[in-house]
Amino acid sequence: MLIDTRYPRTYFTRKQFFIAAISMLLFIAAVSVTLIFGLPRLKAKRDEYFAARFYESPLPEVLHSKFAVLVSGNEYPSCADAGREMLLNRNGSAMDAALASLFCLTMASPHLVGLDSGFRGLVHSDQKTYTFDVIERNFPLQQYNSTTKASLSYPVLPLAAELLWKNFGRVSWSTILMPSIWLAENGAPISEHLAQEIRANQNKLLNDFKVIRDRFIRFTNSTERLLNDGEMYKNPSLAKIFRSISANGSMALFQENYVDEIYEVLNETISIHELRSFLTKAELITIDEPFIFSLFESKLNLMTGTLKNSNEAITLAFMMKILEKLTYSEIDSGLNYVCNNPNDDDDDRIRSLKEGALEFQYLLDTIQFGATALAKLRARQSNESYLLNMSYIDHIAKQIVESAAKKINQRNLDYFDIKESLIEEELIPSEKLKGHNLHITVYDGRSGDVVTLTTSKRRSMFEGKHKFVSNLTGMVYDIFTDNDEIKVHSQASWPILIQDVQRQGLIHMIIGSVGGRGSLQSLSAIVQVLNKILLNCQTLKSSIDESRIFYHPPNTFFYESNFPRAYIDLLIRMFDRQNLWSTDDKRINSSQQLDDNDGDNDSLLKEKTFKRLWSESGVYAMMMMMTQHDGINVTKSTENSIQQQKQQQSNKLRSMIDYRLDGYISGQ
Repeated sequence: MLIDTRYPRTYFTRKQFFIAAISMLLFIAAVSVTLIFGLPRLKAKRDEYFAARFYESPLPEVLHSKFAVLVSGNEYPSCADAGREMLLNRNGSAMDAALASLFCLTMASPHLVGLDSGFRGLVHSDQKTYTFDVIERNFPLQQYNSTTKASLSYPVLPLAAELLWKNFGRVSWSTILMPSIWLAENGAPISEHLAQEIRANQNKLLNDFKVIRDRFIRFTNSTERLLNDGEMYKNPSLAKIFRSISANGSMALFQENYVDEIYEVLNETISIHELRSFLTKAELITIDEPFIFSLFESKLNLMTGTLKNSNEAITLAFMMKILEKLTYSEIDSGLNYVCNNPNDDDDDRIRSLKEGALEFQYLLDTIQFGATALAKLRARQSNESYLLNMSYIDHIAKQIVESAAKKINQRNLDYFDIKESLIEEELIPSEKLKGHNLHITVYDGRSGDVVTLTTSKRRSMFEGKHKFVSNLTGMVYDIFTDNDEIKVHSQASWPILIQDVQRQGLIHMIIGSVGGRGSLQSLSAIVQVLNKILLNCQTLKSSIDESRIFYHPPNTFFYESNFPRAYIDLLIRMFDRQNLWSTDDKRINSSQQLDDNDGDNDSLLKEKTFKRLWSESGVYAMMMMMTQHDGINVTKSTENSIQQQKQQQSNKLRSMIDYRLDGYISGQ
């Protein structure tokens, strides 16, 4: 057959037809695989995004029936068990347990708690509540470094602890120190964070801290290495000092050998009489009444801070009252809407993503108003009566609602582009960082007594250029000069007691915060947890686990790295929140200041750095739950029903550790 080659070929060869058929089959197979496997995964990813699930830590709520002791910052039970021993086997008070745990921390966490540490907190005993504030102190050095005035921190912790024991203790003074003496002689396990600090400061430990270096070293086959997490650390020098203090009182620390060591190491001549005279004149501890404000029409009383030192307490009250107004403005004021017993079912309430974003928008605005209020209080440009006036609270709440509504109306709520926003990594906890404070809470459910305190230390063991390493105590003390822009007090956050007025003044909840970059961040963390527990009726676990957001004046917010991306996108698109940074962001340079104006002057970086921007803050909580039997309503206030409640209800203590900073809870 002749083929006219003048025209193009208009038919397929068998080979071409076969290739086309194979290609079509492969295309159909690819589409089928995508439909079967790809789309469900994409849908699951999309559902995960829009569900906006917060990170859930593996740590559970811890339940006790009689008493509980919570100690932050150390994942081992040594210090919590020291407090438990006072309550379980020694018939001690809540203060006895708290002080036993406090002394233990000088062994278990020497980088964060020293004999020169301060601490502040609240004690609820015999239906009365008091605050106590122990401030870090120095005494002047005359011969040390003649070019600048220098001062040495001195052991205020045992002196103040003995004063608290005399007021609120029940067991003997020596009994309180027994667990710490045993640990110092036999060893306490090195915590994960202490092991990290030792490795990070290896050169300083080996070269500058030669007096105590061997305590952190393990010798194996003629070689030496640093102690690892979980290995035992001993301090026989501290054990000897504790034995002397337990037998003769805290002033036994200040003997001739104490001033002799100062002379030998610092070439400073101090007479023991001069030193003791200085100590007797110093105000070691202040005991005062707490600042109190009410929520839910005086159904709950929140106690924190002092009447004389109430700026942070007033700011907390200001923010909580705004959130209460925003949350329950449409609820009948006669209803008994108090989340006394949040349970797992309360966390399953269905809320749309937009409702959640609106809630966070309210929260961000409230934190901004709170930061302004705190600044004005410190500058004495405002006061309690003005900020907590309900007319002013109503005005602020109305302003927040109108601002949010205006921003929503300017945008198309149906538009939501997820192309660039799908979550690409698992929601995991970020790297653990710590401030220089730890938290202790003791709740004796048998008596209703509570002690909660937060330690304070101006510098960690390895921070600062000038140190006094004592062989006598095996501890490290700070030396300050005029060039050190360090406050007299490191200003640890005040813990909070929440009292249920309807239940005969029962302490319903204790909240404490540690770490972070100052009181504004601590307040922000506590407000978010209280907002979830008291206003959203969430459980302790979800309230503490859920990601948080923080404000850096004048216009920047930081969100934790595991914060659901869907909320961040909605805050940006719906509410024009452009200045949102992750706490893991490393794009900082020397021109940016991280301080929240709380006086942390060292936060102004002197050289370019690319480390993590924002320190973690941990919130620790303990709640007294009331369970009812045989239909007895625990909210009734008649005398007969109260007696029935006492006979038929059982108390349960729920406690929760913040996974960000670790801790341990012991009890019964």
